[in-house]
Formats: sequence, C-alpha cells, structure tokens
Amino acid sequence: MPRFYFDIEDGGTVRDDEGHELADLDAARRHVRRALGSLLAHDLRRGGSALIGVHVRDEAGHCIATLVGRGEVSIDEMTEASAGERLPQAGSCTSSPLVRAANHAIAAQGAIQEDGDTSLRHHSEMLMWAIGRTMMRRLAPKPAPG
Repeated sequence: MPRFYFDIEDGGTVRDDEGHELADLDAARRHVRRALGSLLAHDLRRGGSALIGVHVRDEAGHCIATLVGRGEVSIDEMTEASAGERLPQAGSCTSSPLVRAANHAIAAQGAIQEDGDTSLRHHSEMLMWAIGRTMMRRLAPKPAPG
C-alpha cells in the first residue's frame, strides 16, 4: 500500500514525517476529511473561527492534494422582540425533545472523550453541531412578509 503524508497548516506548519499507509488517494482524502472535522472542532472550542489546510504528499514528497477546512462560531444576541413568540418561555426548554437529545448527546460526548475513539468523537461532534444548528434555526426570527 502507498504511504501518504499529511502536513497541517493552521497558522504554522506541522510536517508529517511518519505518514499513513492507505489504499489510494481517495482513501487519503477521506482520512483528511475525518481529521479536519476533529481539528476544526478543537480549534473552534478555543477561539471562534478556524482555517486549517492539509497538504497530502506522496512517497516521493510531492504535494498531490490540498484540502482546506473552515469553521466559525457566531453568537448573536436575540431579544424577545426579534424572536417573537418563537423564543422559548422559561421552563419550557426542558420538555423539548431536541433539548433532551442535546443533553443526552452531551453526556455521550463526555464518555466518548474519555474512551478516546477518534471516529466516535468525530460523530458525536457532528451530532452536537447538527442539534445546535437545528435549535438556532428554530429560534431565528422569520423574515418579514414581503
């Protein structure tokens, strides 16, 4: 199997001198996509935005692909006037199935972090992202009728 090397750019360069044996370039791209999800989630927890590039090198040292991941956290204050009646009332959040799912996902994510399985960690982070995005969509003000 060919060996691929993955150099990470995120404000500095981390050169991969060990590499990974993978079936082909498509497998290397899948590997980078999984890794970028975890790397972006880690950087977003520390800051608020992230831009990470991964250069894939072949055994001869030639750069054969570059994949870039971008992420951003945006926190906007919503008022009751901007959210209208869709803003949850105090105490009503606990009955929401989505909030219950978020609480379970948070607990699962903690256990997965302890276990250290990177694939499960990636999936739990994606679940948390999807739940948060859905919750924000539901709270976002509707556009005024034209």
